[in-house]
Order: sequence, then C-alpha cells, then structure tokens
Amino acid sequence: MKKSLVKLITMIALLLLVHRLSAQGINEYQQFVKVNFPEFVQHFRNLDFKNFDAGCKTDLNFTDNNYSPEDWNVYTKKYKDFLIYNSDKSFVADLVSAYVDIERKNGVYYGTSDVDQAILLGDVKNKKLVQIGFCGPSCRDEEAKWINDYQFIIVGYYYKDDEQYVPTITLVNLNDKTKVTYMNETNTAKSAYNGKLFKKIRF
Repeated sequence: MKKSLVKLITMIALLLLVHRLSAQGINEYQQFVKVNFPEFVQHFRNLDFKNFDAGCKTDLNFTDNNYSPEDWNVYTKKYKDFLIYNSDKSFVADLVSAYVDIERKNGVYYGTSDVDQAILLGDVKNKKLVQIGFCGPSCRDEEAKWINDYQFIIVGYYYKDDEQYVPTITLVNLNDKTKVTYMNETNTAKSAYNGKLFKKIRF
C-alpha cells in the first residue's frame, strides 16, 4: 500500500514537472510573440501565456515525403509575397501554397482555398518541400516568423464546438527536428483570427 502511494505521488510529481517545464518553454517566447504578432495578442483579449497547455510535441521527418515542385522558380515567383524566409534564405516556411491557389490581377491577389491546410518547409538549396503540419476545417495557421535561422513560430487557432476560437502557438525547431503546439482554452475569442498573410488575398 505504501509503495503504491509513493509510486503514485512520484508519477504526479513528474507530470507536474513536465507541465511546468513545457509552460516555461512557451513563456520563453512570450515577448517575441507580443512584438511580432501584436494583432494576434490583441484578438485574444487578456491573453495569458500561463494558460497555455503543456504542448503537443511532434517529431519531424525531413527525409521522407519531401518533393520538388515542378518548377521551383515558378513556385517561388507565384508565392513570393507569402513565403517566409529565414535570414540567410536557406529555409522557407510556407503556410499558403498547399492551401490557396492564387492569381494576381492588376496588382491584387485573388485566391481559392481548400478545406484543409498543409504547412510546408522549403529547403532552398536543394529545392525541396516537406509537409511539417496539417490543419483540418477546424483549425488554421495564420502567420509565421523566424526566431533565428533554425527556429520559427506559427500562430493560429482552432475552433471548438461551443463557438469558441482557441489561440495556438507552434514552435518549430529544425535543430532537433521537432514541432510543439501549445493551446490556450482559457483566453478564447468569439471570432476567427485573420493574420496579415491571408489579408493580402481576396477570396
């Protein structure tokens, strides 16, 4: 009985420790998010980073399922105003091309969107793309910004059945090949967040 109780207490302590460390992980980038995504922070009023969950970690595989666009130059030219490069332009984050087919007329972008959204990472040197994320009809990734040449943050939301939009923050790390998505079900909004990236397109 005593051994079982000790084991239970130990397990609870470990879970609390993991949660605390994960929360510290997203809190570390709180200022970065506030500076680079002010409209996101304002949309979800009273956004408290302490209310984000422990995060869902995914290992990324850059070897399998990568592919080359039919013509890399055509791809980058078509989506040039939507591709988000790191500082040395060795990698590019792409939230748009696998989700919206765009056409430019008289300096204005018009788009037709799919139901689902795929998030792509581009290896510029090798001209390869690999899918690193996916959103169904209930979620969207709206904006991205590189922290450094090997890490970037994506902000977005997912929709709950009770007409609540939940803010999400995703940290992508190319060094350890991981992606961690954090959600905050406390500081929700009554409407979807529309990032600057998609405001450039008329649907």
